[in-house]
Amino acid sequence: MLRIGHRGAAAHGPENTLGTFRKAVELGVDMIEFDVRLCGTGEVVVIHDETVDRTTDGSGRVSDLDLDELRVLDAGAGERIPLLSEVLEEFRGRVGLNIELKGQGSALAVAELLRGHMNEWPLKEEGLIISSFQPTELFELKEVLEGALIGFLFEDHPLMGMDFAGELGAVYVLPRHDLVDGDMMETARGNGLKVIVWTVNEEASILRMRGLGVDGIITDRPELFKL
Repeated sequence: MLRIGHRGAAAHGPENTLGTFRKAVELGVDMIEFDVRLCGTGEVVVIHDETVDRTTDGSGRVSDLDLDELRVLDAGAGERIPLLSEVLEEFRGRVGLNIELKGQGSALAVAELLRGHMNEWPLKEEGLIISSFQPTELFELKEVLEGALIGFLFEDHPLMGMDFAGELGAVYVLPRHDLVDGDMMETARGNGLKVIVWTVNEEASILRMRGLGVDGIITDRPELFKL
């Protein structure tokens, strides 16, 4: 079972920052999950929201701000908004990466960055999963990045979600954890899908997910995996 840190180890520091990714590695995760989107000058930056308002000391839409404007913002505890290229340079080969595509156009830019790492870090290995709630981004990624492991995220209608995943050629489905029960697991297995659940932050829920036999758990609190 993959032990996955949500936005790094979000309970232990500013989400989606290099410091919190390092904390997740220190806590023994197999993989870190984080979000990417394009900024105003086209670079792929690591941030969840459409705006910087919640997670930094700035304001405005990420897509309207250029890289220089983003890089001066405090993302918490003196951390800065990272570039995807920085995350790849520091963490590829050290820990698995689950990259969630946010916003239109992110797939092509992410694929271009990942191509530069393919010789050192083959995409066929389960050290890299590309996921999204947006089927169009996943379709685009599949077309330009052969062999990428795709995960389809959903938070309702699990049967429809699994059908959609099949159409995408996804390897993984990533449902909200409270949607998962024995029947859903049986259906997923019957469709050849692996199941990663999010975001599980209670001891009882971690144990329940393990009992159901999920393939991965995303949590803000990676220390729970030591239960």
